[in-house]
Amino acid sequence: MIFVRTMVIVLGTFVTLAAYGQTKLVTFVEANGCKLLAAKSAVNRLKEIASQGSVTWDGNCKRGRIDGKGVLREEGTVVIGGKTRKYAYFLSGTAKNGIRSGQWRRETFDRFVDSSRFYTSSATINFVGGVAKGRPKLLAVSRIDQLTPGFRKLVIEAQRDATPDNKALLQAVASPPAGGQLPARVTASSQLEPYGPDGLLASTPPGWHSANPPRYPEWVMVDFQASRQIRSLGLLPQNGHPERAPKAVRVEVSADGNAWTSAAGSDNACLPNTADGWSNIDFPKPATGRYLKITILSNCGDPNLVTFRGLRFD
Repeated sequence: MIFVRTMVIVLGTFVTLAAYGQTKLVTFVEANGCKLLAAKSAVNRLKEIASQGSVTWDGNCKRGRIDGKGVLREEGTVVIGGKTRKYAYFLSGTAKNGIRSGQWRRETFDRFVDSSRFYTSSATINFVGGVAKGRPKLLAVSRIDQLTPGFRKLVIEAQRDATPDNKALLQAVASPPAGGQLPARVTASSQLEPYGPDGLLASTPPGWHSANPPRYPEWVMVDFQASRQIRSLGLLPQNGHPERAPKAVRVEVSADGNAWTSAAGSDNACLPNTADGWSNIDFPKPATGRYLKITILSNCGDPNLVTFRGLRFD
């Protein structure tokens, strides 16, 4: 066993942890009064969610801090473009003395209350010293029993107003339904919580947000779940933030997600070139593959984020 000697200095709400590369952690207090320590940007986001709804820890609280196994539930509503959006993030994992560590599971729920359709995803995130490290890894979920109990209950309750597309989660479906295919999945190289790429194909605002600041090259990848031909793709900027849109992009396709072939690109995708506000990138010739990757080399001027809210293909 290796022991690391560290010095902990408490100044207000900041904690300097030498063992974690001098990461400054900030205290956040969940709804029941239990504290957790996280990076300042993460705590600011938790405070924002708490102001819109609630952040609660479903687990043990020792010496006033989250400890042991539990679920951090983040739930709220926000008005976007005059429409109310309900969201939830359930993070399940293990903490010690207020600090999250190891592999955590993140489950997300997103729905506009005037719509019967909702979106869910599940991924794993690794925490080191209270800070998320690396990229989230999306998990394939085809059955309701693959969800954690609390999140499963939330999804089942949402089924009351669901369209048929969402009812598949109530069944033990391991393969596409007869005459259909699994919906496309979208992943990204990074994201600013909770703005993942899940709703890009539905143009769900506010859209995907990269890490802050971006770590170029950033990328967004689509798994169509089956091979298809593509002639062009469209990018829809985030409402009110054209300066965050991708500028220089490269597009590749792949049959297996390993070997990639260049398909298209643009050195300046900033200006919309369609009547409905999309930036279309036409392929020199049709490309075929199951996977499509959009590599982003720069954005349209914002130093802090790359964002866009819609993806479409022809």
